Amino acid sequence: MNSSEKQMFWKQHIDGWRASGKSQKAYCAECGISFSNFGYWRKRFAKPGKLIPIAVKRPVETVNLYLPTGIRIEVSIDSVAKVVSVLEGRC
Repeated sequence: MNSSEKQMFWKQHIDGWRASGKSQKAYCAECGISFSNFGYWRKRFAKPGKLIPIAVKRPVETVNLYLPTGIRIEVSIDSVAKVVSVLEGRC
């Protein structure tokens, strides 16, 4: 199973569990899936929380951002500063 197929598999199970009204353990037992793997993927699909401030020392020019879906985005430090300014309402 490739990465995309794994994500789809676990996303379907997370959605199925939410719709079932069952506990996580009961859902996993009923579906014959690993409870620990289910927990890992449930956290991975969780909505991101608030921004966490980070200190970046020069000469770093780019930062890698990792999304819960496993996607990596490489952006310049200047771009990150601009996005944070917009999110904080400074621009």
